[in-house]
Amino acid sequence: MNVTLEEIKKIVEYRLPFQRLDPRSKTLHVLDCLLSNYELPQTVEEIQSFTNLDSTIIQEALEAFVNEKIIILQKDEDEAAYVANFHSPKTAGLFQYYRAVLDENLSNLEYNKIDLK
Repeated sequence: MNVTLEEIKKIVEYRLPFQRLDPRSKTLHVLDCLLSNYELPQTVEEIQSFTNLDSTIIQEALEAFVNEKIIILQKDEDEAAYVANFHSPKTAGLFQYYRAVLDENLSNLEYNKIDLK
């Protein structure tokens, strides 16, 4: 079952998977954004619109993730976009955690363990 980023944001009782580890971490918020739409290359502006973070913070996080080979920078003629690098074992491991937390959240909703009203 796939969950869109918009649906995740509606579930206010749950933080995104990496925000659960450290709600204050802006870097982890960027990672949540990237992995939530892992198939779609995302620009800094798109990440900024979701995270509401300053572009400087986003750029620093993206640079660190590129250096760690967690994400890949894709450049077009006019624009740079970032996408998850699933050739990296690090990314695969991070994504396993990400999916496990989302699956747990969905399971709780499915069985009415959480009342969203």
